[in-house]
Amino acid sequence: MPTMPLDVTRRAKRFSEQRWLLDTVINLMGPEWDQGRLGYMAGACGHDSQGDFIGLRQLIKTYNDMTREFMKAARRRELRAEAELKLGHYATARESFFTANILYGGAQWSIQANTPLNLDLNKKKTDCYGKFIQLADRHIEQIEIPIEDRSVPAILSIPPTYKQGDKIPCVVIVSGMDGWKELSVAMDGDKWLQRGFAVLAIDGPGQGESLIREVWYNPDTYGKLGPSAFDFAAAQQEIDPKRIVVHGLSFGSYWASTLAASEPRFLACGVAMTNFEPGGFSIFETASPTFKLRFMYMTGAKDEAELDTITQKLDVSKLAPHIKCPFLVAAGEDDQLTDSHYTFDFLNSLTGPKSLIFYEGEDHGMHASRAGQLGPEAYTMVADWLSDRVHSVEAKSMYTEVDATGIVHVEPWGDKREYTYGITESTKKMIFG
Repeated sequence: MPTMPLDVTRRAKRFSEQRWLLDTVINLMGPEWDQGRLGYMAGACGHDSQGDFIGLRQLIKTYNDMTREFMKAARRRELRAEAELKLGHYATARESFFTANILYGGAQWSIQANTPLNLDLNKKKTDCYGKFIQLADRHIEQIEIPIEDRSVPAILSIPPTYKQGDKIPCVVIVSGMDGWKELSVAMDGDKWLQRGFAVLAIDGPGQGESLIREVWYNPDTYGKLGPSAFDFAAAQQEIDPKRIVVHGLSFGSYWASTLAASEPRFLACGVAMTNFEPGGFSIFETASPTFKLRFMYMTGAKDEAELDTITQKLDVSKLAPHIKCPFLVAAGEDDQLTDSHYTFDFLNSLTGPKSLIFYEGEDHGMHASRAGQLGPEAYTMVADWLSDRVHSVEAKSMYTEVDATGIVHVEPWGDKREYTYGITESTKKMIFG
C-alpha cells in the first residue's frame, strides 16, 4: 500500500523519477541505504531492543515497507509494555514504552505529509513517551518553547544523580532532519545526563511534533528560538544560567549555529555531521532523493520553485560574524551531504576559539569507515568538549584529525586552515613530508 498520496510523491522531481531506483537500492541495501537510522534508533533504546531493529532490516525491502513494518514493531512493543505494567514489572514496561516511542517515530519518517495515518502515529508516539515519563528513573518534563506567535514542543530531562539545591549545566539539543526530541536523550546511559547535564531537547520548526502542528521551518525566523530556549533553561531552578551550551546533529549543525548566532549568552556550541554547504546542493541534488522531499515537507513548500527560494537562504557564512562563543565541529572528510570546503571556510571566519575534529575517509555519519571505527567516537568527543567548557577548561583553536588507522593528530588551528581536495593533512605529511 502506498505510504503517501501521489500528489505528495510528485512534488520532488528526483523522488518521483528515481522511485523505482530507490526501491531497488532499498531491496539491495536495506532500510539504511541513506543513513544508519536503525543503528542510532537502537542505540537510544538500549541492548534489549536490538532484535526489534535487526528484524526491521530483514523485513524492509521497499520504501513503502518502512511505515508498515516500523508501525507493527512499535505496536508489539507497546502491547508488551502494557502487559508488563499490569504485572508490576515497571522497569521492563518503561523500556518497552520508550522503544515503542522510537519505533512509532520511525514509522512516521517515510510519510512526507500530515496524512491521517501520520497524525495517528504521532499520537501513539507521544502517548508511549508519556507513559515512559511516569516510569522513568529521572525527572522529565514536556514543555513548550515560544517562537513568534506559536510554540514548539520540548523535553527537559534532569539527570538521575541530581541533588536538590545544585545548579547544573544544561545542553540545548536540536537534532537533524530525520530526528525528533525523544531520540535526543537515550533511555539509559545517555552521554549528556551521565556528564551531569540537564538536557533541553527541542522539536524545532519543521521537526517532530512541530511538523504535525504545521510549524514549518523558516530560515528567516528560526533564530528567534535561540533566546526563547535560553530563557526557559536559565529560568529552571536546577540549571546554572552561566553554563548553558547548544548542540546540533546533522542538519541540526546548521540550526544549532543559528541558535548560537542569535543568542550570545550560550557558553559554547558543539556540532557533529555538518550541513554547512550554502544552498544545500549536495544534500538536495546529489544524495538520496528522500532528503529533498523531506525538506519540502519541513518547510511547507508546495513545489520545488518555492523550496528553492528557501534553500537559497541557507548560508552559514552569514551566521559566523554573530557567533562569539567557542565552537566545535566533528565531521567526516567524505561527507556526502556537504562539501568539507565549507566547513573549513566557516571555521576560519569565526573570531572566537574554534576546533575541528576531522575523520579521514568518513561519510556523514562518521561510522562507516576505519577512522570512525578505530578512532575515538565522534559524539563522545563532542560531549567531552562541551563538558570541558562548562567546567571552565579554556577553549583553544585546534585542528584534530583522526586518520584511517584511528590515530589522532592534533595541532593548533593557526590563522587560517585550508581544505585540500583528495588528501588530508596527516596523509599529506606522510606522503610529501
